[in-house]
Amino acid sequence: MNRSQYLGRCTLCFVGVAMWLLPAAAQNAVVQSAWNATWEGTANGTQLVMETRNENERLTATITDPTGYTYLVDAMLYGSEAQGVFSDPQTGARLNCVLRLDSGQLRLAVLSPDPSQGQQPVLELIFYPPGNAPVQEATTSNAESLDPALVGTWMRTESSSDPGSSFSFVVQWTLILNADGTFSQFSKSAGGILGTTASSDGQLVAQGKWRAEQKVLWIDTGTGFQAYSRYLVDPQNMMFVFGDDSRQLWSRSY
Repeated sequence: MNRSQYLGRCTLCFVGVAMWLLPAAAQNAVVQSAWNATWEGTANGTQLVMETRNENERLTATITDPTGYTYLVDAMLYGSEAQGVFSDPQTGARLNCVLRLDSGQLRLAVLSPDPSQGQQPVLELIFYPPGNAPVQEATTSNAESLDPALVGTWMRTESSSDPGSSFSFVVQWTLILNADGTFSQFSKSAGGILGTTASSDGQLVAQGKWRAEQKVLWIDTGTGFQAYSRYLVDPQNMMFVFGDDSRQLWSRSY
């Protein structure tokens, strides 16, 4: 084989390798860009929005429910799969997780912290591009979506004062959640300064319908149901946890 023949064969080999590498490189670019996206999904009927961002093979993501409550994901990318940590900043909970791109969907598996379970998923969610999520028909009646633990009359008090001017002001809030799925909220205030006091009768602040899904309170004041807050409840107390992590504590009055 002379030199020209050898160079010719090398050139053909180089061209062949390049042709083989181009589709792989293009495919990898598509996969990498797919990690920068907005996704939609549901968890037990609650709508979720997931924002994923890829920077230097590191994936960060936020998952937000309708109340603004947010979960975080921090993971390392390995092609169409990512492995890392799923966390709840409000509670400090952290669990290992795996994310996988699969036929235009993003699958999230949150893994059990129990070593005896061998990293089995305790939560599996599927996210879709906006507008592509399958439509789920409602299968529960309004009565089935009411949490009996919330039914009753609840009260809370807000107060403020200014020692310099001897001014004080108190607002008492009353929230009535009825067993038929209706609600009403009232406020009553009182204030005083320099020995003079004044008060107002209870005023209707809001009324409409309510329901509860997966510890999220939804209310409808005439414009359709909107997520109001997450909640915790026991026989005597109820706490609302809002998307910015602010909280309201209510006490049962009966």
